[in-house]
Amino acid sequence: MEHTKKVIHFCLWIIAAIFILPCVFVASAFYPKWVEWGEEF
Repeated sequence: MEHTKKVIHFCLWIIAAIFILPCVFVASAFYPKWVEWGEEF
């Protein structure tokens, strides 16, 4: 049972990484454009 908890915990971390890492990449890629748009306002 203890081994199963560790596997489930690991899978949850993988799922979180699949969602979070692309968001971080997109945010870092578009951040300079957000700064430019902010200066226009």
